[in-house]
Amino acid sequence: MKVRIIIQARLTSSRLPGKALLPVAGYPSAILAALRGSNKKHSIIFATSDDPSDDRLVEEACHHKLHVFRGPLHDVIARYFWAAADLADESIVVRLTADNVLPDGSFVNELVSTLMESQAEYVGVDALRAGIPYGVSAEAFTAAILRKAHRSAVSQADREHVGLWMKRNCRIANLRPKISSGEYFGHLRSTIDTEDDYQRVIRLFEGTVNPLQVGWLELARKLARLPYGPLVPSRELSGTLHSELTLGTAQLGMNYGRVNDSGKPTRPEGVGIVRKALVSGVSTFDTARAYQESESVLGEALQSAGQTHRVVTKVDLASLTKAASKDEVRIRVDESIALSRQALRTDKLNTVLLHVWAYRRLWSGAVFHRLLEQCEAGSVKVIGASVYDPQEALDALHDERVKHLQLPINVLDRRWKNAGVDEAIRDRPDVTVHARSAFLQGILVHPSERWPAVSGFDAENCVRTLCSLANDFGRTGVADLCIAYLRSLPWITSVVIGCETISQLEQNTALFLRPRLTIEQSKKLESVLPTAPEEFVSGATGHLGRVMAQGLASAGAHVLVNGRNSHSVAEQVSELRGSGFEASPACFDITDRGAVSAFLERISRERGRLDVVVNNASTGRTGKFEEINSSDFEQLFRINVIASFHIITAALPLLRESVKMTGGASVVNISSMYGSVSPDPSIYGRSGANSPASYGCAKAALIQFTRYAACHLAPDRIRVNSISPGPFPSQDYLDKDPEFRRQLERKTPLGRLGSATELQGPLLFLASDASSYVTGINLPVDGGWTAW
Repeated sequence: MKVRIIIQARLTSSRLPGKALLPVAGYPSAILAALRGSNKKHSIIFATSDDPSDDRLVEEACHHKLHVFRGPLHDVIARYFWAAADLADESIVVRLTADNVLPDGSFVNELVSTLMESQAEYVGVDALRAGIPYGVSAEAFTAAILRKAHRSAVSQADREHVGLWMKRNCRIANLRPKISSGEYFGHLRSTIDTEDDYQRVIRLFEGTVNPLQVGWLELARKLARLPYGPLVPSRELSGTLHSELTLGTAQLGMNYGRVNDSGKPTRPEGVGIVRKALVSGVSTFDTARAYQESESVLGEALQSAGQTHRVVTKVDLASLTKAASKDEVRIRVDESIALSRQALRTDKLNTVLLHVWAYRRLWSGAVFHRLLEQCEAGSVKVIGASVYDPQEALDALHDERVKHLQLPINVLDRRWKNAGVDEAIRDRPDVTVHARSAFLQGILVHPSERWPAVSGFDAENCVRTLCSLANDFGRTGVADLCIAYLRSLPWITSVVIGCETISQLEQNTALFLRPRLTIEQSKKLESVLPTAPEEFVSGATGHLGRVMAQGLASAGAHVLVNGRNSHSVAEQVSELRGSGFEASPACFDITDRGAVSAFLERISRERGRLDVVVNNASTGRTGKFEEINSSDFEQLFRINVIASFHIITAALPLLRESVKMTGGASVVNISSMYGSVSPDPSIYGRSGANSPASYGCAKAALIQFTRYAACHLAPDRIRVNSISPGPFPSQDYLDKDPEFRRQLERKTPLGRLGSATELQGPLLFLASDASSYVTGINLPVDGGWTAW
């Protein structure tokens, strides 16, 4: 069986120009890679381009008596096709690359043996799963398959990267090199892609007596002993190395996350985190104009980092209304990009995303068209989208101009696979895919009592299952399990993980040095873990809050949509704007006093006043009397009472300004009928919706606080009232136990349940001048429940 090694090389590398001629162990690196790969006497062809830029490379190859073939610069698959034109179909072609100098003849032999024994048509190397350094890599395939790929591959990515088409269309296998039991090098890096890489490889070959003959495994063991710390692994996408960890930087610019206990780091701390990430091999950073100081922190940290990293940012369109003209949209897009370039200290943005996919078609597509024009002008390299659900992802993937996709996915989320998003992404190898919400904003790595209460979902059981799977799979914990699962999905390029401290970054990078889940483990996880309901995985706002916001917007209010999850907030803002209403995101945790103050300071600068405040946030789990503990009380009082107090007091200057301009201002607190009466335990049956004592006590306190605030703020002409909704259960509870519906209806004098839209009228009454002589009341909207 004839075997031919074809090694590709060129001098026009965008990441480290001229790296093929950089000296390593006395040889140009590309020549060293070729001579090492052929040290078992296999025939080799040095395949470079016919572009004049590679003339010097050809001279060096000829000087070392290598057979040279020159072909198209960007059509590499054609270069391989012609370099193997004389081979019989059954002959084997081995592809090596000039920036990987560790593979030697013994490695090539293992690759060829795997191809022959497996009866595959293509064999590649998954370095992380094989436990070998990134850079000990090669591909083997039959000449027949190379010819088929040459005839069939049409996309630019397939033409530039020989194996892409084969991986999708051939019988494939992966090499498992022979290494000793207990040895693992998958966390190491031996390719030459950056200046740091080059220095590491130089050190690796120092003192080597015969650099052409030393075995790759001996070098891997030496690499593990070098004083360079292990680097986060990378994947190759369209010829570019992309770290599997993308540092999310929202936390560096604002208070962010449902269970963020650390708060926003100081600016020097944020800069230090970014620079530590760079040293750890992180090449990609995620930010957005809406993340307040995030871009500025990145710009300072990356100022002297060279060009080996990339930043993904998102345009800020929050100030646009649905009625905005195309010219207004263009101005806002240009302004956002200019501000991003200024903050990031760069002339060209690598990747710009639509923060909300719905913006793609709003304003007659003006946003997207302007981004395309910015690409043509050279201000932006790549455009893409941040999506929230599978249909948006599929829609975005149908547009070939979208080259980057960011989507929320975690171990509990099966929506993407069920909708076929994974298959659609495989058909778009030119698209970079970032997975966000690996920990569901930290929820998945916290005890169940800190998870949001979602009807019909047993958080305690889910936590137990996560811990059990982590133990069964030999993971270090749930965080390790969550990351390893996402990294095991072949259609995910990188996982976006944020942090607030250096310690958290180090913990996260350590998890990326561990192996991914195996295919079998991923399948078991998907079969054992419960699938979380849509409300949980998407972070959607409550069914009452969403409808109340629609009611205020429809009455002409500009609604500031608050929530802790920036993506669900953006989704609701998009919905309201899509209906012709005015809305803006207000993403912060209401229990964080600093975040509340920062947001209101921004409103003071941008709008100058605040006419109405609606305190509607609540959470907590349902359960029987004996199942509730003291932490449940603390949590509900913190959200319902203490947070409402902080919001009102912090908003006083804006409310007083509204009084000056409009003659009044209003605060509406959303309580509950169970703030006035106790629930009847007999009506709940098997529904699981038992209202706990902690909830009723917190809502009762909110009613009393409403009265107190009304009396003290009346001289300022700020009215404070509360609404106590009655039976408005979510559909999940009703579906779970039909008898529960009948019990609720029998208990209600009007004989039926409430519709969320029936809260809009009472809210508009108390928020508007229609109630100008009403303050300090609690308005029951309960179908007569509390009148018995």
